[in-house]
Amino acid sequence: MFSERAIKLIADAKIEQAIIGGEFDHIEGWGQPFEFDCQRHDPNWWVKQKYKTERIEELKRSENQ
Repeated sequence: MFSERAIKLIADAKIEQAIIGGEFDHIEGWGQPFEFDCQRHDPNWWVKQKYKTERIEELKRSENQ
């Protein structure tokens, strides 16, 4: 088994290699503020986030008018 310190060192090295290799250069949303969602404990948090980001509620309202 690896120690916690060894795992951290391996992970840091892999991340550094990925940065140097440009693997993080084109991440969607890069440079935009991170929106922290306190409802991550909700098993359906991702559905609610999808509704929010896709503006599904606004689309439903506009269809009903």
